[in-house]
Amino acid sequence: MEIQITIADTLDVTSRKETVTLDVVTLSLDTLAQALVHGLTQKVADDAAKALKVAYDNATYAQAEADFGTGPEADARAEALIKAATADQRKAWGEANAERVSEATRDLMQAACDNLAKHGWTVRTAGVGSGDPLDVYRIRAARAAITNNKSGDNWLAYEAIDSSDQKARAAFLLDLATAQAELIDPIAIDLKRIDDEKAQAVSFKL
Repeated sequence: MEIQITIADTLDVTSRKETVTLDVVTLSLDTLAQALVHGLTQKVADDAAKALKVAYDNATYAQAEADFGTGPEADARAEALIKAATADQRKAWGEANAERVSEATRDLMQAACDNLAKHGWTVRTAGVGSGDPLDVYRIRAARAAITNNKSGDNWLAYEAIDSSDQKARAAFLLDLATAQAELIDPIAIDLKRIDDEKAQAVSFKL
């Protein structure tokens, strides 16, 4: 395949507060082609790093809904369990549920491929624990909003999604949050701020 692209003559690369300038025009076409392949590969693989968290969180939400039904009580229970889970607990769960983690890995990488083709480089991959740290809070805010109106179309559409498919439910909520960003984002930012303050308080106690 032959392609023609336009890029800057130089590229500033920053790491650990230090910056160097790469003179792009000195690179061979083969090197540029390898960089393109590496960048795309890394972009898709990066989402796979979230597979354990996504699989664990989805399973936790599904179990909470199975135990308590759909609604605020189930959400609160799931969120409490997710926050309380240690790295060792997640690792042990992942080892016992390897196929779920593998499925989440495949789904996340495929979603990354699809998003690159449809939307370009910067779009996030929908789902619990996606790349944007605000997404999990957007999902929480959207879920709370539709729970407050259980006769509304959004709640009915959410309920129509099988409760065992938490990935689909999360994607629905994230799409809704994106469509209502002016309303949802301020709430999501506030929820994240509260969690960050709690985490900071714990670190001070340690």
